[in-house]
Amino acid sequence: MADVVTVQPSAVAQERVSCFAHPSAEYQNRAPGVYTSPFIEGEGEQIPGDTLATANVKRENVYVRLENGLCLSGVAWGASEEECTLRILSLHGWLDNAASFRFLAPLLITALQQRDNNVRVRMVCLDMPGHGHSSHRPPSAAYLSGYMARDTALVVRKLWGPSNSSISSSDEEKDAEKQTKQKKVMRRFSLLSHSMGAAVSAMLCALLPEQVDRAVFLDHLGHSTFSPESTLSALRGALADEERFGGSSALPLPKLYRSRDEAVQVMCARNPHIAPHSALALVSRSMVNAQTPQRGVYFVHDPRLRSRSIMRFSEEEIRAALREIHAPVLMVWAERRNYALDFDLLREREECIKDFRKVNVRGGHHVHMDDPNEVLPHIVSFFQEKPVDTKE
Repeated sequence: MADVVTVQPSAVAQERVSCFAHPSAEYQNRAPGVYTSPFIEGEGEQIPGDTLATANVKRENVYVRLENGLCLSGVAWGASEEECTLRILSLHGWLDNAASFRFLAPLLITALQQRDNNVRVRMVCLDMPGHGHSSHRPPSAAYLSGYMARDTALVVRKLWGPSNSSISSSDEEKDAEKQTKQKKVMRRFSLLSHSMGAAVSAMLCALLPEQVDRAVFLDHLGHSTFSPESTLSALRGALADEERFGGSSALPLPKLYRSRDEAVQVMCARNPHIAPHSALALVSRSMVNAQTPQRGVYFVHDPRLRSRSIMRFSEEEIRAALREIHAPVLMVWAERRNYALDFDLLREREECIKDFRKVNVRGGHHVHMDDPNEVLPHIVSFFQEKPVDTKE
């Protein structure tokens, strides 16, 4: 497991693309490993929906640089890595970001620690590749479901081991005994994820059964699939999107908005089921100021995320992975189903998981943001079903 290196935030990003600076640019060329920096309040000023817990629970920026060139960003809430006894990894939905858990994380940490004085929670909320402050995939690489699971598993190895390749060059001078100990460290963790992130988390449960203690899936179960009959049409669509985006770095410049408020209005118009304060939280992490004479703000997520997928898992592959989940699973379904899913198929998937329970809560797809207290009691109860100790 890599040493965590604390750095001070830089005033100037080291990389610009067409005068548009990306938030993770200064970490892009660093050695593979885990880096943290203080969370500055200006990076996420108080917005409607924040509670007293938001101010009382510590948070810091996290950057995980992988050997494949990606740098994934996130926000770690709660205890430090050295102090924590319960680790939670949270993955967001498509076109969302780590702010998906801005309201729930401090409430959950506070509730769990109030119920057990010996528990110290660290909740790492990750920006998936191409989302939020995380780096984009190279032009030749697509955003495939399998890649999402692979890259998240690589992040876990950096954060919590085991890994033989996570010791950076600065560690090479340390004594061999300590390096050997670092290589063998493996820490257990739990998952709490939403939508696309829940699909990736289900795959992680199957990939890393020796590390996943339990999992909470919010309003989705498993990746979307192709039927054999639709494979060719999906390939045609992916080809059209490849031509649309140039198939290279010739992507269109991000659209400029006059302000975050304008972007929130656009998001709420496109998705009327999300609360304005939830949209503001997502927008605040998804947008940065343009470094151009024409002032404004722009989204930093990769526009290729809207491309149609060239390849997906088959339904048989998804169910085979679900059968390999050994950790207890809590499925939280929103009663207001405001997006298209085959719920008959999802009920069949539920039967594949050995240790499974589910609840239905009032609200829509982003209920964990719109009204986190709707989901909070169920999650707290689930985490208290049996003693959890994820110390080494």
